[in-house]
Amino acid sequence: MSFVQTAEPSPNRKWWAIGIATALMALSVSSFVVALVATDSEDARAAGPAFALGFALVPAVFGVLAFVSGHDRAPIGTLQGMGLWLLLALPVGLFNPVTGLAAGFGGGGIYALRREDYRQLRPRIVATILTTVYITVTLMIFVPAGLFASALLPLTALGISDWIAERHREPRPVHTDVRE
Repeated sequence: MSFVQTAEPSPNRKWWAIGIATALMALSVSSFVVALVATDSEDARAAGPAFALGFALVPAVFGVLAFVSGHDRAPIGTLQGMGLWLLLALPVGLFNPVTGLAAGFGGGGIYALRREDYRQLRPRIVATILTTVYITVTLMIFVPAGLFASALLPLTALGISDWIAERHREPRPVHTDVRE
């Protein structure tokens, strides 16, 4: 698979970007969760390196998402993703840190992931909101499943929302019922 910029990036390139960025995001979320658990331990100094790793991976997630997906303005998309991550993850994280991470990564991914059409913004916002609500409810019911979902779903939901939006834009065949 070549990641050289072409005139029209393939849809597979977007899914490669989502897959690689999701792996980095899972590592980041795991680091944050380890740090949160370590803050409640007897030696809270152990949380520092885990927090540092989690924060260091945030720009890497959005950079991979923007550059590998073929975003036409990848550096700007990366910065927008990081900024939106800060605006969403930190305030929402005050109520529930894992939900805040999911909202931050989903919200940042809205701008970091390549868009073919400006109209793809609304389905991505809806996907991020639904994913955040789902993760919040799952965390209330079964914490391990909520942690797993928060590490895998935010960016995947963006790809699925793009796929659904593209399917709705395709012209549908007109069925004519000709009866003689």
